Amino acid sequence: FFFSSRRRHTRFRNVTGVQTCALPISTFAATSGVTTTGTGTDILIQTGGAQTLTTNVNANTSNNVRLASGAGISQTAGTITANLLGLTAAGTIDVTSTTNDAATLAATTSAGTINYRDTNALTIGAVGTQTVSNATFAATSGVTTTGTGTDILIQTGGAQTLTTNVNANTSNNVRLASGAGISQTAGTITANLLGLTAAGTIDVTSTTNDAATLAATTSAGTINYRDTNALTIGAVGAQTVSNATFAATSGVTTTGTGTDILIQKIGRAHV
Repeated sequence: FFFSSRRRHTRFRNVTGVQTCALPISTFAATSGVTTTGTGTDILIQTGGAQTLTTNVNANTSNNVRLASGAGISQTAGTITANLLGLTAAGTIDVTSTTNDAATLAATTSAGTINYRDTNALTIGAVGTQTVSNATFAATSGVTTTGTGTDILIQTGGAQTLTTNVNANTSNNVRLASGAGISQTAGTITANLLGLTAAGTIDVTSTTNDAATLAATTSAGTINYRDTNALTIGAVGAQTVSNATFAATSGVTTTGTGTDILIQKIGRAHV
């Protein structure tokens, strides 16, 4: 028995020459990351353990990415591109590539911090449930953590729009850093320390916001904040997690013309 190869086929022949067959050679093109094209081409990945992203996860800006992990989700390189980006985990979520581009983010973890960076504007919203065969993503709304030391850090190159809850509970801290403004159309921010830095108007005025300490600064525009009970105007320290950064902020400050400050609280305020 011997074989010989010619062009795209491999030929096998026995030594007596009685039988021959030609088999095609299969080809697999190099592939990197997880990518889809077209309309309605979502990506759903569910794992029992940690997910590590070392290259692109790209559903383009028209479709959705859902990542569900039984541990954490980390990103060491590459870009996530999606319309809706849903992240659920049982450990730290560290998705901080400077080139990530999602229109809407919803993320939750039962243990660990949530850190996310986006190259332009971002809405904090909701991502619906999805089940395909045996893979499942649970509906997720807002950005929420539970446990101790489970801070939230979100940095964007463009505006941040909060349409639902950002909840680190009253023991942990929320830091939002925007390259434009920060606005809140619905939902509640719950935090021990709340840090807001922006290059545009900060308008965070839900009647149910609940932070123990606020520090906010903008280089352009007004600062408007409302809290449901007692509030201290204080300081929020710097934080850097991978590629996401929040600069240390103290007090409530604005610069420029017409950059008023309005703070309303229901309980006592401490300055």
